[in-house]
Parts: sequence; structure tokens; C-alpha cells
Amino acid sequence: MSKLQNVSHKELVLHAVLLLRSVNQLDSKENQLAMYDKLSDAELIDYIEHFHDPQPSFDYESYMDGPDPEEFGRYTSCTAGDYGPSNPWDAPGMSIHDFI
Repeated sequence: MSKLQNVSHKELVLHAVLLLRSVNQLDSKENQLAMYDKLSDAELIDYIEHFHDPQPSFDYESYMDGPDPEEFGRYTSCTAGDYGPSNPWDAPGMSIHDFI
């Protein structure tokens, strides 16, 4: 049994809002209090107990580097100098004579 089972609803709401304020100060305290006041005691206890659980990691650097060319192979792109609307004669099987 959790220690939070014997705490009043108002104290649970305040505890949840204080935790939320540590990561989100963009919304007003009044809005956050009103939002959490709508939750049940069980939902608030679950939120409080699991607030500091580890989050899945996200490798931002590898995401910004884009796909690894060796992993996905070569791809065509009109911005990479391949064929495209501005350079259609470089398409496979096409030549400039097809457009003249």
C-alpha cells in the first residue's frame, strides 16, 4: 500500500502540480490545478509515483544526421544532381535528344 493512499485529494493535486511545475512552467498554476483537480485519487497517485520513471532515450544527433547511406543504399533525389523536374534528361534511359 502506498503512503499516498492516506493523503487528501487536495494535497495530491498540489503534489502533482508541483511536480509538473518542475518541467512545465509555461501554463499557469491555476490552469494546472484545475486540470489535475479533475483526476481521481488513483490517477493522481499513479502520476506522482511514476513521475521520475526513466524515459526512453532519444538519440537526437543521429536523428539529425539523417539515414546512413550504407544502411539504406543509394537513393535518387532531384536536389542531389540526379534526374528530376529541372534535369529530366539524366533519368535512366533518357537523353537530351528525347526533349528536342
